[in-house]
Amino acid sequence: MKAGKSHIEIVHAVKGGQLDHYLVIRDIGPWTEYMSVTNNAEDVVQSLWNFGLLRHGMRLFYYDSANTLDELLHEDGVFTGFKPGPPGAAWGDFDE
Repeated sequence: MKAGKSHIEIVHAVKGGQLDHYLVIRDIGPWTEYMSVTNNAEDVVQSLWNFGLLRHGMRLFYYDSANTLDELLHEDGVFTGFKPGPPGAAWGDFDE
């Protein structure tokens, strides 16, 4: 899936009640053609919001180009910053 100028895939979405709790994406490049999620965070967050995949109150985690799990912070689809992911989390090891 293209998210602005980045190329990502949806890894995992957890739903609870009527609202989704979090969304996990992975940056898949290739970075000779696409911007990394880290360098294009504003556009990625806005694109996911516009596609209806990211909603109010959802947490957005992403595996970057080095397979490090971090979090993209947002307020209703507007990127507000980065946060380190869960300690010790590696590719495929994400736990809520």
